[in-house]
This record gives sequence, structure tokens and C-alpha cells, in this order.
Amino acid sequence: PSFARGHAFLALTLANDAPPAAEVPARLRRAHAEARRAIALHPATAGGAYDAQYFLARIEAPRDLRLAERQLEDGLRAAPTNPFLRMRRCAFLMEVGRLQDGLGFCDQAVALRPLAAPTAHPRARALYYAGQVEEGLKVIDQAATRHPDSIHTKRIRFEMRAFSGRSAEAAAILADEAQRPPSLSSDAISISFSSEAISILQAYLRIANTRPGKEADKVLARAEAATQSGQMDGRYPIMIAARLGRTDLAFAWLLERDAGKLVGLELLFDPALAPLRRDPQFMTLAAKSGHIVYWRKAGAWPDFCADPTLTYDCKAEAAKALAP
Repeated sequence: PSFARGHAFLALTLANDAPPAAEVPARLRRAHAEARRAIALHPATAGGAYDAQYFLARIEAPRDLRLAERQLEDGLRAAPTNPFLRMRRCAFLMEVGRLQDGLGFCDQAVALRPLAAPTAHPRARALYYAGQVEEGLKVIDQAATRHPDSIHTKRIRFEMRAFSGRSAEAAAILADEAQRPPSLSSDAISISFSSEAISILQAYLRIANTRPGKEADKVLARAEAATQSGQMDGRYPIMIAARLGRTDLAFAWLLERDAGKLVGLELLFDPALAPLRRDPQFMTLAAKSGHIVYWRKAGAWPDFCADPTLTYDCKAEAAKALAP
């Protein structure tokens, strides 16, 4: 009963669990109570409790990104050697477009726990987001060697290749059941890797590095239909549209999505969506998801806003997007 780490991981499990809707309020209250108990017992070993509080903030106030970030900041002050809090901080900073600030946390997480698959995931993505694709692939491939059955590792290996122009390598992963992730969901468990999803992705990969014309419209129509029927992760039609030059569809689909579902995903800052970030309309998305309010509160704007080739002023467009 006085085991702080045990209470911390119980809180984290409760926060991450997906009970029936009627049980959610009670489950969340218990998660809060267990997190508080762990921190009161021994803050330095209660890293999982701060992690739980971070997830609880994302669940209960999905647009208040600054509130979520404060849970990680508090946790790192109390448990500075916890690798998974550093991992989470890195992933969060990627989600808000602050990649340069996040890279160091990724490196620290791996240094603290070098053989763990979870610490490798955000580091691989961070390198990929920074344009160091080959280095990112090396990190995720090494993680796959150490943890060949990790669903998350398999999914990231596939996505990094599928949406960075390495179509042949991605197609080979799809064709190999041992390498193919068993699901195509952002949480890696809720949407099965359906035969239709595989067929759509194979069709996309065949045209990904060409000027596809009408073939792109067919692939995108199938992808959106598969999303609506629950056969494909909703991120994929958006990423495919952006990669195939159909930014109009990518914007339309993003604007249709629940803002709470946009938050918690790295989607908005994925390299595949770079064409969207170069359009002022991106700030409409950032307003919907809570990113603009976060950037203002944190006093830190996303890295892409400092790009001298960007054709619009981020702060000016952000103000317009928030205007009533």
C-alpha cells in the first residue's frame, strides 16, 4: 500500500484504459486519486503518476495543451531521471511543432533507457520530422530488431517509409505478414489492418512517386470510404491526399475531424503535411485544435514559422483565425 511506483502505474493504467462510457467518470476520478497518492508517497519514483496526470489533462481538456504540458514539467522537476517523462515531453513538443526544443528530450530518454522500444519511437519520428530520414529509419529498424513483435514499432516503420517516398520498401512491408503491423490505428489496437486498407495502401504506393491524375481520385475516394466504415485509420486519407498534391481534400478532411482527435496526434506536423503548413489556411486548423492558444500561452511558436521562405506571417494569420 505504500509502494509509490505501484500507485503511479495503476493511475497510468486507469488513465489509458478504455472502459464502457458509463464507467469513464469513476475511472478518471480513481486515476486522479491514485496519481495524487503516488506523488504524496514518493515524488521521485512517481513518474508514472505525472504521466497519468498528463493523459488525464489530454482527456478532460483536449484543447488546453498548456495544461497538459505543465503536468510534464512538474513531473520532470520531481522525477528528473524518468526516461518516459522525457520521452513524453519530446513527443508533446513534436505535436505542437517545436521539434528543435523536443529533440534533446528524445536523446535524453534513449540515453536513460537505451533498449526500450517506447523511447526509440519518438526519437525516430523526431529525426524523421527534422529531415534526417535515414537516421530516423536506422533508429526504428534497430528497435524492430530488438522488439520484433512491437505493434507500435511495426506501424512507425511502415508509415515513415510510406510517406517519405520509399514506396518499394513500404510495399515490401505490406506484403510480409511478419513485418506488417496488425493494425493501422493511431493507438495501434482499435482498427484492424483490414484487407481493404492493405489494398488501398498498395494502390497509393504504386502512384505515390508519380503524377497520378484520376488514379489519385480513385485511391482517395476508397480511403475515405474505408475510414467512414471503420476499416482504416482516419489519418491515412489525409496523409495520402497531402502526398498526392490534393491539399484541398486534406484540408477539408482535417476540418471535418473532431478537434479533440486532432490533439494528441503528431499529424499536423508530420512531414507529409508540409504543403498544408505552407498555406495560411493551416492556422484555421491550429485554432480548432488549440495550438494557437498554446503557442501564445507558452510564448513559443512552431519551428516552421521561422522559415524565411514561408509566404505568410504566422502571428498575423493566427490572430485572424481566432477572431470571432
